[in-house]
Amino acid sequence: MAQAATLPAVALPGIKAWWAEVVARAPILPVAIAFSAGIFGAEWQPLPPWLGVFPALVLAWVAWRMAPVRAIALALAFLAMGHAWRSSALQVKPDGIMGLARDTPSPVRLRGVVVDGPWEIDAVAQQFPGRIPENQNEWIVDTFEVFDGAGWCPVSGRVRVRRPGDRPDLAPGWRVEMLGRLSLVSRAMNPGEVDSRALALRTGVQAEMRQLALPDDLLPLPGRAWRIDCLLAAIRQWGAIRLRGYLAPDVADLGAALILGDTRPVGRADWQVFMKTGVIHVLAISGQHLVFLAGGLIFLGRIFSVASRPLRLFVALVVGLYALITGGNPSAVRAAATVGSVSLAWLGRRQVSLINTLALSWMVVAIFQPGDLGSTGSLLSFLATGLLYWSVNGWSGPPTEEDEAYERALDLGRSAWARTGLWAMRWVLAAYWVNLILWLGLAPLLASRTHMLSLVGLLLGPPVGCLGAMGLAVGFPLLFLGQIPGVSLVLGGALTGLLRACLALARGGESLPLAWLNVTGPPGWWLVLFYFALIAGLTGRISVTPRRVLACLCTLVALGLAEPLARQVAGRGEPGWRCTVLAVGHGGCAVVEMTDDMGGRRVLVHDVGSMSGPGMIARVVEPYLRWRGIQVVDDLVISHADLDHFAGALDLVDRVRVRRVWTGPGFAGKASGAVRVFLDGLRRRSLEPGILSTGMVLDFGETLVEVLHPGLDVQAAADKANELSVVLRISACGHSLLLTGDIEGPGLTRLLESGLGKVIVLQAPHHGSRAALTPGLLAKTSPRLLVAQQGLRDALLPIGNFIGWSTRTQGAVTVEATVQGLRANAFATAEVVDLAK
Repeated sequence: MAQAATLPAVALPGIKAWWAEVVARAPILPVAIAFSAGIFGAEWQPLPPWLGVFPALVLAWVAWRMAPVRAIALALAFLAMGHAWRSSALQVKPDGIMGLARDTPSPVRLRGVVVDGPWEIDAVAQQFPGRIPENQNEWIVDTFEVFDGAGWCPVSGRVRVRRPGDRPDLAPGWRVEMLGRLSLVSRAMNPGEVDSRALALRTGVQAEMRQLALPDDLLPLPGRAWRIDCLLAAIRQWGAIRLRGYLAPDVADLGAALILGDTRPVGRADWQVFMKTGVIHVLAISGQHLVFLAGGLIFLGRIFSVASRPLRLFVALVVGLYALITGGNPSAVRAAATVGSVSLAWLGRRQVSLINTLALSWMVVAIFQPGDLGSTGSLLSFLATGLLYWSVNGWSGPPTEEDEAYERALDLGRSAWARTGLWAMRWVLAAYWVNLILWLGLAPLLASRTHMLSLVGLLLGPPVGCLGAMGLAVGFPLLFLGQIPGVSLVLGGALTGLLRACLALARGGESLPLAWLNVTGPPGWWLVLFYFALIAGLTGRISVTPRRVLACLCTLVALGLAEPLARQVAGRGEPGWRCTVLAVGHGGCAVVEMTDDMGGRRVLVHDVGSMSGPGMIARVVEPYLRWRGIQVVDDLVISHADLDHFAGALDLVDRVRVRRVWTGPGFAGKASGAVRVFLDGLRRRSLEPGILSTGMVLDFGETLVEVLHPGLDVQAAADKANELSVVLRISACGHSLLLTGDIEGPGLTRLLESGLGKVIVLQAPHHGSRAALTPGLLAKTSPRLLVAQQGLRDALLPIGNFIGWSTRTQGAVTVEATVQGLRANAFATAEVVDLAK
């Protein structure tokens, strides 16, 4: 007992000594920690900025006058300043455009300055005839006036504008007058979906406007605005256009992304390939880009005998300018601050400290981009830099003279080919070693933020990174020397080949079995402990060897990722079902998880379509499946032959493994080109759809799926798709759910005559239409919860003796039925209802 009582007393001085050592080596670190804590606190609970500035001034005075509490007072002062700094950025001015915008679009006329763009955004690959999407263009406008009906009034705030058709004749700095439908940026309405509104607000965009391709809705105004942000955007745009002119069309957008960070026009399919294979860093401006740029400038400076001090100062300035030109994303700003601080340390003949340098870079990002401080890209950038240094230099000092002499003696006995092969093998092993350390260190954060674990990244990381580095070495000279005759042909061809090789490797890796896994991610508390231990190792507190750190990292990552996987497996054995009706606008998609007779999870997707097109899969459905850790869809049921119920089916099959596809009896008989394209696409993917009809039962052990409609005798009415909707009743633990598609008219009459019983949860047929949601249906089913998948133009839910939820307002609706009870929750409004009461 006495020994146990002394442990805290022994540990506390050890922690104090470690912290004193860290502060001595990196005095900026405590400042960065306190300032960042204030920023995160403001995002959690913003307050008026003066409530942070005033205490900061008082605490600074206390630190100046009272030496015993100086450290604590300074830490609290920087925390208060960080809170005030972030709160001031989060505040919307009284005349902010966000105050005019609503969730529902409304017509508005605005004036402003183009600060970025225009650029073409990725149009979803069209798979169905008759629904060809127009080209979409996008740009950012900093507004200054709004027309209120009587005259022009001052307004402020940035607006993202989208316009179909040909690319408009605009450039950064132009003053424009615009007419369009203004709304707030769409927020996340489904679990796993990216919150576009939060991301937009981080970059200062308060609203979005959608225009029609009309001549008078976009008019240029006289005069140009000469602003630094417009100038940098114009330079970036000039470089991207120039690069695209030197490259083949199929990789032109990838080339602009690699060299200039212009990732917005990159096709969604290509972006997903790089993301799933864990090599998305090749397309993101990072330290690798700036190291190549700095190294090239230093090499040229030495060739032309430029003095060391002016050269380093010039390199720091150019690197900082390049970070701004590429958009100033956190990873670029971090890398520029790192290169700049190292250059300044060299100029001052001071020793470079990795921790101090990273802390300074963190402070630069915190000051200039506080909204991006906790973003996935920013965190990955800092972690990767620390891990890279640690894996290369952190475990051993430079070789001794004896070691070098021994190696030279060994080389004398080898042939030139043997020496070259040994040198290459060492570099390959070193590259895979570093890649393994980076993967282990970053995988938990990626699994938590993206719900994806790329296993093939362990294999593809070094070769794709090498090709990307070669692309940078070719791309920078091409950007500046491409107009010289012959240079564009040689360097452009080389960069095209390198980019195609990167894309081919990524696509090949994506097709490998178990290339990536969908995971729910480790819990928050485990992430905190994991990265606390990792940072302790980076700061030198933990004495490690390569073998020990590899074993520890593998163990920690395995434990962290095994916990959520075990949680998923443990949940599969519970009897019952879990249905999530996703918010897809005007369309339909419900994901049902059930328990099969082996105690495992069976996943059924009922409909997968939307009027917004196949892009809904990448935006809503696939992120939700990743968030739930779903690897395989066992059954995909298409209720009927309307595009808003199956437009995303082929896209889903391409992204997720689907074992079986089911349709109704009249589906193939509809005279529709889209139906033929869909059926032919399934056959090319070796999927022959089965037919569901009245009386069929899919027995999943604890859960029963019954087909209530349509019968095989209704094929003659195949042109009336809604009447032929497949209706499923899912039952378990005494709780039932009815999925109805768009059933209405004679089909609904036949369904009611078939002895339809009561259900607890009813999916409103035809999006809650009055013609489909009849008093007879409500009387027969007597639901406790009615869920309608509605878009902006759908009818409102009728008032009845039940709870009525619409995905338009409530977002995704999840209902869980188990032996313990029945509970429903709405994602957007966080409402929870106990349906068992």
